[in-house]
Amino acid sequence: RLHRELGTTIVYVTHDQEEALTLSDRVVLMDRGRIVQQGRPEDLYERPANRFVAGFIGESTLIPGKVVSDQGGLALLPAAGGPPLPAHGDGVQPGQDATLLLRPEKTLVSAAGTGLPATVQDVIYVGDISRLALQLEGGPALTARQANRADAFRAEAGMQVGVSWARQDAVLLPS
Repeated sequence: RLHRELGTTIVYVTHDQEEALTLSDRVVLMDRGRIVQQGRPEDLYERPANRFVAGFIGESTLIPGKVVSDQGGLALLPAAGGPPLPAHGDGVQPGQDATLLLRPEKTLVSAAGTGLPATVQDVIYVGDISRLALQLEGGPALTARQANRADAFRAEAGMQVGVSWARQDAVLLPS
C-alpha cells in the first residue's frame, strides 16, 4: 500500500519468500550472485524457469522423469516408476528428461476409485489445512494440502485414496 501511495521505486532485499511475494510487483531471484529468473511474483511461483526456482519459491513436489505423449497432451513418466503423470510445459518434447513440479495446494485428494491410486502415509494438522504425505501406487511420493472444512473429504494415515490435478497445474521443467 505504501509503495502505491508514494509512487516511487523501492528495492527490498530479503531471504523471506513470503515477504518477497507479498511486497513485490517484480521479483528478481538470484543464485550465487546470478539472476536466475525475474518477473511478477505469480510468474516465479506458477511458471518457474527451472528446478532451482521451483524448489526455492514455495513448497513443491519435484519428480524427475521422462516426457511422454499422453491422451490430453504431455505427461511425465517418473524415473522411480509409476503411471504417467499429466502435465504441461513449454520447451519440452516427448523423450526429453524433465522434472515435474506439482504444488501441494493444486493436488486434489478424494475417495479411492477416482484419480491415481495412492496411500496416505501421514496427515499433519496445521489448523486451516492438513498436509498429506502420499505415496502413488508403484510410483513417487507427493505432498498435498487439504482444507480443514466440515464438507471436505478427510483423509487418514493408511487410507487408500485417489489423487488428481488439473493438467495445467503440473509444470514440466526441462532438465
